[in-house]
Order: sequence, then C-alpha cells, then structure tokens
Amino acid sequence: MLGPTHLMFALALAYIFKLPRVPAAIGGLIPDLDIVLQYGFPFMHRGIVHTPFFLVVCVVFLYLIVESPVTFAFGTGFLSHLLMDIITPSGIPMLYPLPVYYTLNLAAYNNIFANLGIIAFSLAAIMLYRSERFQDWVRRAFGITLEGPGTAM
Repeated sequence: MLGPTHLMFALALAYIFKLPRVPAAIGGLIPDLDIVLQYGFPFMHRGIVHTPFFLVVCVVFLYLIVESPVTFAFGTGFLSHLLMDIITPSGIPMLYPLPVYYTLNLAAYNNIFANLGIIAFSLAAIMLYRSERFQDWVRRAFGITLEGPGTAM
C-alpha cells in the first residue's frame, strides 16, 4: 500500500485502541524506510525491514529505551503496515530469512481503489470514534468510556 494509506490505517488503530498517535504513525511508516536505504540484501524493499522479526526487534529495543505506551503504539503502527502489505501480491517475508513471501493477493500496492477505500475506512473510523453521539451510545450500551487520558499525543 502507499504511504498515506499506511499512515491513516495506523492512526485509525491508534484512535480505536486509545494509543499515542505520533508513535503509531511513525510505526506505520517506518518499514518503508527500506525504500530510502536501498542498500540491497537484506535492506532491499520488502526485505528484513518488512518482517515480524524486525518488528519484534524494534519493539524490544524501544521498550528498553522508553518502557511506556509509546512502545505498544509504535508496534501497533508497525504491525498495521505489515498487515497492509500482506494483502498485496508482493506480500512480506514472514519467515525471514527464508525467501518465501506470504500474500493474500487481494490488491496491488498502487491500486487506487484499495488505497482510497482503506483511507476512507480509516477516516470514517476516526470520525466515528471522535463523535460525541457515538461516544454517548457506547457509554449507554456498554457502560464504557472510549476516550481516556494519554490519548492526545
């Protein structure tokens, strides 16, 4: 998927799960850093940086430095990126270093309808989540409050 798609999907998850938004957004974009690096194997696009292994390494490293909800938010954003890329025909190397790419083969990364659909879904989720009427309905129906402290980041 394209950068704006990764960004909006990561932000929607941050809103839904009450996570700090900036780290989730960074996590949603960071795997495509390999496009900038382009040093070849293993840093080729959709190489090691697009693996669950690299996700775990990044999250553990970040946890050792910050040890806060920032780590979980970053990991959620990163995982959302991998999930978005696994729906493309290229897939991701799930069992790196094995050269097997796993894919659901649902839409090409540059498919305008898929990208706009995911962005629209993400924006709708954010708008719905931020809606006072939706907040009141959830509070009445389930007895829970969606917004909480620490979600403004």
